[in-house]
Amino acid sequence: MSLEILYEDKYIISVLKSAGMPVQSDKSGEVSLTELVSEYCNTPCHIITRLDRPVGGVSLFAKDKTTAALLTEMIRENKANKIYTAVLCGTVPCGGHVEDYIFKNGRTNTSKVVNKGNIGAKRAALDYEIIERANCLTLVRIYLETGRHHQIRVQFSHMGYPIYGDTKYNDSFKHKRGVLPALFARELSFEHPVTKKPIHITAAKDTAAELFDKIKEK
Repeated sequence: MSLEILYEDKYIISVLKSAGMPVQSDKSGEVSLTELVSEYCNTPCHIITRLDRPVGGVSLFAKDKTTAALLTEMIRENKANKIYTAVLCGTVPCGGHVEDYIFKNGRTNTSKVVNKGNIGAKRAALDYEIIERANCLTLVRIYLETGRHHQIRVQFSHMGYPIYGDTKYNDSFKHKRGVLPALFARELSFEHPVTKKPIHITAAKDTAAELFDKIKEK
């Protein structure tokens, strides 16, 4: 299985993750992205941006533990700019800022919006803008401020505009097989933890936008 390399230097490597591929080894036994990247680099690599299994897009790895620690701290402090594209069900009237508190249920591997005072609740924030509307669907660009478990999927579902194809948080697609959420990690920007140079990584193809174009033509 080949890798699509988006950026690489002595310390880090960014690759395009395919939707449906596990980032790390799981009970499915399928080859993970971390295994492929580590084999390519001939050294154990450390995942920095943990995309949900059904979500594709820009993924970032560190080639050593020191760089991994620096990047992890950068992500924790929200110093990286992460931009996603998504197809939402419904005609979203306008863009804006969304801020909620999310609780992760490890037993069911799901998250939900809860009150701020709930034990275990974590702040989740993002901004979004409208790209296009068609056939009761809305294509949006999302600027992720925090990186909570299933955050984008949960917050838009809570708003009443679930992501197209999401079998966990969109009632119209629950129990359906062979579908994936129309959500794509399009861009990632940050200051290199070692060289201090600005890094901007963009995927050449956007699968969420491509899906929207196909649907609107029907």
